[in-house]
Amino acid sequence: LPAAYSYAYDDHTSTYTCKNKDDDTLTAYIVTFCGASEGPRITLPGSDTHSHLPDMSPTPLPTPVPTQTPVPAQTPVPHTPFNPERSGDVIF
Repeated sequence: LPAAYSYAYDDHTSTYTCKNKDDDTLTAYIVTFCGASEGPRITLPGSDTHSHLPDMSPTPLPTPVPTQTPVPAQTPVPHTPFNPERSGDVIF
């Protein structure tokens, strides 16, 4: 059931439940996820088949498009030092 869902702490009406032979017997679950290169396996009683899902590979990130970094322009420097008295500006 590919769309099936179950969680260990759900209520007793979950998709997958096991009946205990009595109230004192705990139910145990073993869930195993294996890759395509798995070694020998032990199957549970009543189960003799298993399936492999295709290996998942991460989606590659797109290659960033190179952009040209702007070169900062240098502010021109006057040949003579600034003298506020000769600039003609009003000084407060």
